[in-house]
Amino acid sequence: MSQLTWSSAAAAVGFLIALISPFMAWVSVGGFSADPFDTNARFRIADWMSTDNADGYLVLFVAAGGLAALIAWLLGRLPDATGRSAVMGIGGLLAALGVLEMQFIASQDGISFSNVGFGLYMLLIGGALAAASPWIPANKLTSG
Repeated sequence: MSQLTWSSAAAAVGFLIALISPFMAWVSVGGFSADPFDTNARFRIADWMSTDNADGYLVLFVAAGGLAALIAWLLGRLPDATGRSAVMGIGGLLAALGVLEMQFIASQDGISFSNVGFGLYMLLIGGALAAASPWIPANKLTSG
């Protein structure tokens, strides 16, 4: 069983931030804002699949998978190198999804990067924090 460290805490916080992000605005234009669960919400993944709300569910699924991998790693169910790689890779995937969604929003007519909502910034920050967590010192959070 691995110790709870600043590194693993940073990964957990990153995944939790990413889990919250789909419930916040991903785009804001004038007085209008939308999140990926709004009616007829089509961001990049949903647009590719010709469906609605797929982006929000994908982010929830990937972020929950990241938390599950982190917990399995901390409980010793995953070898150290595998757990570290899984957390870093899933965090990187979340950050990449954030960039992909931002690019999609900015590519729409009449919309720019200034219209990217707070939820996408949370997704990007959460994914980046989880992806960078292996480089955060693995000092114990608890004493003893």
